[in-house]
Amino acid sequence: MRKLIALCCGLVLAFSAHAERKQTFDGIDIHYNVINTTFLQPDIAQSVNIPRSKQLGMLLVSPVKNSVGKEAKKITGEVKNLLGQATKLDFKLIKEENALYYLATFKKDSREQLVFTINLTFDEGKQDTIKFTQEVFPD
Repeated sequence: MRKLIALCCGLVLAFSAHAERKQTFDGIDIHYNVINTTFLQPDIAQSVNIPRSKQLGMLLVSPVKNSVGKEAKKITGEVKNLLGQATKLDFKLIKEENALYYLATFKKDSREQLVFTINLTFDEGKQDTIKFTQEVFPD
């Protein structure tokens, strides 16, 4: 699982060099990114039960408060194509020492713009929403 931390941190850092994907709500930094599941090493994909496929993308969400992972009471989301066809995102929680990640996969059949919506609720009970658009490519 430590490999997953290194991979996820590396992915967040690699993509943040292009444009940091982070929003802050009430002192909680929400880091998020979208990758192709084929970017995962086979052993890491197997350890988190994520299939590697050219037709699957993965959304990674990592809430952090004071340099420590912050668990959400609830996280939901959806991904929509530009035609408005929506698919619910089912997040799985991955916990490791001082870090935690929420991972959700989604199908991608062709090069397209997708609109992601992530809803997070923490202990305070207030729901925070992140909405962003990203172009995805099949491998």
